[in-house]
Amino acid sequence: KAWWQNKDFNKTILTPPVNSGPYRITEVSVGRRVVFERNHNYWGKDLPVYKGLNNFDRMVFDYFRDQTTAFESFKKGDVDVWTDMDPGHWSNAYQFPAKQNGSITQESLKHGRVEKMWGFIFNLRRPPFDDIRVREALSLMIDYDWLNRNNIYNQYTPLSSFFSNSDLKAVDKPNDAEKFLLQPFASTLPASVFENAWAPPASGNQQTLRQNQRKADALLNDAGWKIVDGQRINVATRNHFEFEILVSNLIDEKMALAFKRNLAKLGITVTLRSLDSAAFQDRLTGYDYDMTVYWWLNTLSPGTEQAIYWGCDAAKQNGRFNYSGICHPAIENLIAKIPNAKSREEMQTMTRALDRILTWEHIAIPLFYSGRDNVAAWAGFQHPAHTALYGNVMESWFLKQSPTKQH
Repeated sequence: KAWWQNKDFNKTILTPPVNSGPYRITEVSVGRRVVFERNHNYWGKDLPVYKGLNNFDRMVFDYFRDQTTAFESFKKGDVDVWTDMDPGHWSNAYQFPAKQNGSITQESLKHGRVEKMWGFIFNLRRPPFDDIRVREALSLMIDYDWLNRNNIYNQYTPLSSFFSNSDLKAVDKPNDAEKFLLQPFASTLPASVFENAWAPPASGNQQTLRQNQRKADALLNDAGWKIVDGQRINVATRNHFEFEILVSNLIDEKMALAFKRNLAKLGITVTLRSLDSAAFQDRLTGYDYDMTVYWWLNTLSPGTEQAIYWGCDAAKQNGRFNYSGICHPAIENLIAKIPNAKSREEMQTMTRALDRILTWEHIAIPLFYSGRDNVAAWAGFQHPAHTALYGNVMESWFLKQSPTKQH
């Protein structure tokens, strides 16, 4: 209290504040680096929850203008540990001497956290995506095998859930407890919700892709979208089927380009709009798009955030996270119950029921997930044999021997 008493909270400060954590800030170079040094008198250092954590006396966080420069610093040895989020980079960028002679290790560390639901998100507030038949038709036009092989080096697995990589995802047919939650809304739900859990359409060969295309064509015809002179036309309005996909990075753009080519086979015209991060965020929070490539991130303990993701109120409020605009009474019922679950089993039942609705309502076309954290490090830097449930924890790393290079 004494330290903060005369400070203006509206002004930036560069003096390290008083803290009660295991590390103290000892150096700040604005825009370049922050240095932390271990507090050997830390009050909690002997608590069981901190056993094996906070093993370095000094940690330096360097800031770089771009990823290329940062990675070159890692290759040189000025950075000790590198977490790689780019599957292409992870596959192709490590052919340099330090890696080849064993001075650097590459590890894909498996984790048990819920993976983000990354995909093509329909804006249900706008036609024609307010029609579930249209959404289902477009979801059949993803060639998962081609995308995985050509864009992400076969490192990922197609998503089949909004809670992938966890026991919260829907599996098989709904059990009795799930049916109890879903049955009161049966007349408003797709019949498929009561069948097997949704799975990505098969791909990988031309015969399967043609079958998917025929099914998609039938769904569009049923929804009133016919082929006229090679173009998909709405028989009632005579409008062409055309829409825009909003993207913000190169990987998403590559995915969208492949999707665009596939949709052209159905007579659908797609325009890509690639924006910088600020412009993209502005349109995202204002729900100003037909379709966008983005994601939702869930946890192993879902709660009130589910109302922000899928609730009717959030669908009408800019700046929330209901990017699809879904509004459904069955979902409203579940998102009110999930935060009040009395047991893990009860939460699992509710979440699986919710997952069935979200996937079979086709509010998004799921893409891929890895289930792993890709980490490269210089020799001597190690971690426990078993990673934590939530993945790689840098606080658990330690230096077993002197590094190959002086860092």
